[in-house]
Amino acid sequence: NDIITIDSSIKNSESINFVLTSALIQWISKKANATTSTSTTISDKANGIALCVLMPKTAFIRKTNELKNELPSITEAKLCLELSKFFKVPIQTIGLRLLSLNFDV
Repeated sequence: NDIITIDSSIKNSESINFVLTSALIQWISKKANATTSTSTTISDKANGIALCVLMPKTAFIRKTNELKNELPSITEAKLCLELSKFFKVPIQTIGLRLLSLNFDV
């Protein structure tokens, strides 16, 4: 009986997709936390899906390289902050995505 409500002021399909994806990830995480023995595995899978959906590999690599080329002396912290702003996710999530892609900063 979970209901997803989308604010009627959201007109752009990219924003609607983001809202739906976020809701899906929250739902998967909630269901994973409700299970007992497999909750860690399901939760890990949900987190992995979230990384891929919110920050697709190609877009993430393109933006990371763009920032590194524009600002050659950018620090790892500043890079994470800029990526966090761009993808609208917490900095910790950026760190996880960098690790999942074996990205050398």
